Amino acid sequence: MTLRALLASLVILTAAATPMAPPTALAAPNVSAADAKKAVSLYKQGRQLVAQRKYEPALTVLDEALALMPSPNTELLKAQALRELGRLGEAMASYQRAQTGASAKVAKGEKRYQRTLEEAGRWSAALSAKVGELVIVVNNAPPGVTLTVGGAVVETDKDSSTDILAARIWREPGAVAVVVRSDDGREVTQEATITTSGNATVTLTFPELEATPVDPIDPDPVPPEEEEDSGPFPMPPLPSTIAAGVGVVGFGLFGIFGAMSSSTASDLDECTPRCPNDLREDADAARTEQTVANVGLIVGITGLTAAAAIWLVTGLTAEPSDEPDAVSLHVGPGGLGLSGRF
Repeated sequence: MTLRALLASLVILTAAATPMAPPTALAAPNVSAADAKKAVSLYKQGRQLVAQRKYEPALTVLDEALALMPSPNTELLKAQALRELGRLGEAMASYQRAQTGASAKVAKGEKRYQRTLEEAGRWSAALSAKVGELVIVVNNAPPGVTLTVGGAVVETDKDSSTDILAARIWREPGAVAVVVRSDDGREVTQEATITTSGNATVTLTFPELEATPVDPIDPDPVPPEEEEDSGPFPMPPLPSTIAAGVGVVGFGLFGIFGAMSSSTASDLDECTPRCPNDLREDADAARTEQTVANVGLIVGITGLTAAAAIWLVTGLTAEPSDEPDAVSLHVGPGGLGLSGRF
């Protein structure tokens, strides 16, 4: 039998022969009586499993007991199970928690924890030659970060008033990867070398989130000049109005003189073919009236046509001008003329 197996057997036999006092509700006044009773039962179950060398099931039971009621004795039993499984770093941390808790109990006069204090101190000293302490500090740590050391998740302490995250763990000597990962996928990795001579410290700074570029805000655009409201129907330009007026006058002459010529022609038709001589002058007048009527018709058609053409062309091609329109109308014996600047 090896020395290690002999020592393990000795510890198990000692624990079974003279068990440490189980945790009680008096040790944790904030724990309900029901939780304390269940924690004590789980502690006894875990001690039995350790005596049977069923360390993995024992850890499950002991962790459940510690969740209900923290106790140095339960922590010491957990440390023994971890040590037997070869998880020396976790065992060292558990021994130290048992030592700290037992020391506080003894200082309050609870002498029954003296043996727990001595046992935890003895094994802490023995393991200090086999494991080293790693101190991790993460600056600028966002909420919800995960810290892993060698692939194992590590519990961390974070001051709510700062962005600094810290952790202290025990591990076997050697190189190990320290990884800090945030919920949004950012990650910081650093390698640490753990030794048994003093602690190793790793300080990481989490990268700042890159600011999302913001499109520059354009100044208020200058509102376009409002176009003058010309109404539902724009007024025609002055030349078009003049031409239309001439056309209206022409049609008026055509109507008047055409009617007079028709009246005279009607009188002549009644006396034809023997009309008196005094009606010959009326016949000449009728011819003149007909001529004027024909000229009036031409003027009317020309004027209205010109008015429409001027209005259309001016609306499409004319540019604004401050100069007044200048238009003149010429009427001659052979026709009608319209000239001007517009």
